[in-house]
Amino acid sequence: MAKSLLIMGRRTQGAGCFNSPYSRIVALDADTLEPVMANWQYEGESQIIQGTAFYDHNSVNNLIVSADGYPSVMLNAGNIDFRPGSIITVVNNDKQLKQWGDRVALQEYPIDEDENHDFKKVTSLACSFAVRTDNSLYAWGNVEYGGQLKPDTAERTDILNVMPSNMAGVLLGSNAPYVDQWGMATDGYFTLPEKIAAMDNIVDLVCNDNVRVVLTSDGKVYGWGNPDEGALIPADILALDDITAVYVNAMSLCALRSTGQIVAWGKAEAGGELPDDIAALTDIVRVYPGNTTFVALRANGSIVVWGEEGEYVDFPEDIAALTNIVDVQFCPGGGSPSNYVLLLDDGTVRAFGTDENGILSIPDGLNEVAALTGTSKYCSALKKDGTVVNWGDNSHLDDILVKDKLVNVRAVYGSAYCMAALTADDTLVIWGITDNYEPMTLVPDGVQGNISYMQPYEG
Repeated sequence: MAKSLLIMGRRTQGAGCFNSPYSRIVALDADTLEPVMANWQYEGESQIIQGTAFYDHNSVNNLIVSADGYPSVMLNAGNIDFRPGSIITVVNNDKQLKQWGDRVALQEYPIDEDENHDFKKVTSLACSFAVRTDNSLYAWGNVEYGGQLKPDTAERTDILNVMPSNMAGVLLGSNAPYVDQWGMATDGYFTLPEKIAAMDNIVDLVCNDNVRVVLTSDGKVYGWGNPDEGALIPADILALDDITAVYVNAMSLCALRSTGQIVAWGKAEAGGELPDDIAALTDIVRVYPGNTTFVALRANGSIVVWGEEGEYVDFPEDIAALTNIVDVQFCPGGGSPSNYVLLLDDGTVRAFGTDENGILSIPDGLNEVAALTGTSKYCSALKKDGTVVNWGDNSHLDDILVKDKLVNVRAVYGSAYCMAALTADDTLVIWGITDNYEPMTLVPDGVQGNISYMQPYEG
């Protein structure tokens, strides 16, 4: 019998910055459900990364997955996202945008149907951006927040990434200006430095509401925005030339170096100042932002945490002693203490933080978990058998009406008020409401049976 790959885990929502962390995707044998060593490659790029799991740093492009003895598959670009509390927007297999949710918001910010074609990727926050297959950009929503492009931006066909930041949109392109921005928050300390716009070696762009930072291929970082929250990069960090990744929370930043060390800056009380024992570590492989905290994963499978202690409440000794952590999800508390949920290499789940939201009450017997999706006071676990287990505060996210439909799921996408599970038969399972208590389950025509997670790859 021919073998086949089972790929599980959502494409990164948004742009992988603040409010939308990078997603972990896994490769399994479809029959045995055992991990498969796979090659991961973004369509159109030459770099290939090997592993049984892959962190999705840019969901603008399709993702090709191949392995010896298996037919190759291709994951579609990030085709699902939420405007928090109001709208869910998807790209269907006809490459059209479909949105539903809050009726007032839909009427106020409609999609221009004459423009509704050839899309691959959508990202939303206060407004929405969608990237077309020719790498051009479409925006809609609140004009002040970036819902209307500048004429020259609308003419571009070189979009590498796009993201919201405060009352603006920000993009990374392959042609000059390599960074561009539009909306209200583009002057004052948000004025884009000409030096940064002209850099032709930018490999990453990260943003929160206060700061925008780029990473270059020579391992250096540059920023603009609020100087108190990370735009004013300390001289010793500016001098580094070995930075490989940058992570941002609400008020500070953290950079990973090729040495396995990390550096941080921004608001000291929000994670912008490293404790000495963490600064001395040389085996950090990944960082996970909260709102005012960070968690770092070490090569030995353990984690460390720093920042505002009131956010994570407690870091118990038994959690600190774990040495088989493979993924971390932040579940914000919505202005109150929060939680971090941990996926272990044996498919079980642990958590730490507040006991107010129900996150610490992990369902009994939860195992064989392939991927986690954390959102406000709530977490979903996608199991290897394609079922989904949810827990936490379900005041907005009651799944009682859809539990029997959560089968053959390949990815779970989340927001504070609504969740969406994408199944192997190209169907969405939706549960949740808008912040005005309207249902989010009124899926329009052209979506069900017409939105795919992945497809065979013949390239």
